[in-house]
Formats: sequence, C-alpha cells, structure tokens
Amino acid sequence: MYGAYYLMWMLLAFGLQQPALLAGLLAVFLLRKYIPDPRSLWRALSRAGSLKRQVAVNPADITARRDLALLYLDLRRPGAALKVLEAAPERSEEQPELLYLRGLALHRTGKHEEALSPLVRSVELKPTHRYGLPYLAAADALADLGRNEEALDAYERYTDINSSDEEAVVRLARVHMRLGDPESARNALAEARDTWAQTRGARRKGALKRWFTIQWARIAVIHDPTAIAVAVVAVALLAVGGRMVGPTLNKTVRQMMSPDPARTPYDGGYDDGPVVPATYED
Repeated sequence: MYGAYYLMWMLLAFGLQQPALLAGLLAVFLLRKYIPDPRSLWRALSRAGSLKRQVAVNPADITARRDLALLYLDLRRPGAALKVLEAAPERSEEQPELLYLRGLALHRTGKHEEALSPLVRSVELKPTHRYGLPYLAAADALADLGRNEEALDAYERYTDINSSDEEAVVRLARVHMRLGDPESARNALAEARDTWAQTRGARRKGALKRWFTIQWARIAVIHDPTAIAVAVVAVALLAVGGRMVGPTLNKTVRQMMSPDPARTPYDGGYDDGPVVPATYED
C-alpha cells in the first residue's frame, strides 16, 4: 500500500512541473518506518473520532480502548497509544492483549526496560498470544538494550511458534553475529531464504519486500560473497541502463512538462492563428 505515496509524489512532480521533486521518492522509501501505511491512515481518519467518544463516555470499555491503541500504533504514534492504555481500568492488567500493546508502545517510545515487564506478563498468561508476538517485541527491546543472549532466547521462542516470519529470522541472525557466531547467522538466513521460497505462493503480499530484507541481510550481516557479487552486477546493469535510457527519458519528461509553443495564452484564451480585425459596411 505504500505505492500510493509513490504515486501521489509522482503526480505532484508532474502537476507542479518540477522533475527534481521525483528525488523525493527516495526520501519516501527511506522513511517508510516512520510513515503510516495509507490503509492505517484511512482507517484512523474514519474511526478515531468514534473510538475517542466511546472511551470518553465509557472509560471501562476495554475493547474501544484496545482498538484506539492499535490505531495509534498503526499511525506510528506510540506515545498516544501509551496514554490510552495507561488510563485503562486495573482489571485490564491481566489481559494478554492490553499487556502486549502496552509493552509494544513502551518499546516504540524508547522505554525498552519498562517494556519488558508487561510483555513477560503477557506470555505468562498466554504463551501463544498473537502467535508469539510478545516474544518478538521483548526480543527487539532486549536487542536495543544490548542484552543479546536474552534477545537470542526470545527470538528463538518466537520463531518456534511462528517459523514463517522471515524478518524475525533476519533479526535473529543479527544477534548471532553480535554474539560472535557467524555460522549460526548464516544458517538462520539460509532458513529464512528457504521459508520465503516455500511460502511465497501463499503469502504474495509483501513477498518482494521480504526477499529484499533477506538479501540485504546476507550482504550487511554475514557479508556473503555471492550476494555481494549479485548486488554489484545489478547496480552495474542499472547504471548502464540509466546512461542509455536516461537522456531519452529526461527529454520526454521535459516535453511533457513544457508548454506547447504552438499554443500561447492570448486574452484569456489561446491563439490558434492570426487575428483578423473585424470590418463593418455602412
């Protein structure tokens, strides 16, 4: 769904007749982590007001509070989600979902140590909650704290429950490298690549993104010679193709954006030919 951002940026560049704005596509790509998914944004605009009113009228409505917190997390606003969750009734402290959301919000606001307690309590109450996502959030928090051995244990617990999450396996490989175990890191990435190949037909959505994540980890994490060679060849081919196609594409874009010299504004309209003065007979 992030393709909608790319499309809107391209339309803006063409609408303002500023080809240089196309460079903003790179900024959109790099900032995907901080920009909400367009679907999440649309859902937020349509539901936020209603959920806020429900929580205001009935503060004990845990379902509305949960949905509002999820909405804020989707919008990359963990601080707002945390405020909603912290105002929940005391009985919500024994609900795995709200504990997980609170821990996730704390982690995303940079409070990694504080995030661990609700996440651990969530898996104590229900180890398989959300297919182990509390373990994943706890592993991410531990990795950010530099507690790599504990992070490794949490990642392994999560992948034991959800072995089809290639991105989690990539994070597991990063922790293996930090612990000085490149062989285990290579095995983890090989497993992620095999999982991607086996499940790409059933999980087409996001398949290309997951593939790039694995390939980049092979380059940046384990420095795999084959992956590096393939990347160098791909970049070289793109560079050659750009030099061949670039001038023609640039000329085409300029022609599309420049006004037609054969049609110039004249008195609020367009001059399609010479102006012939009117003549009158007596």
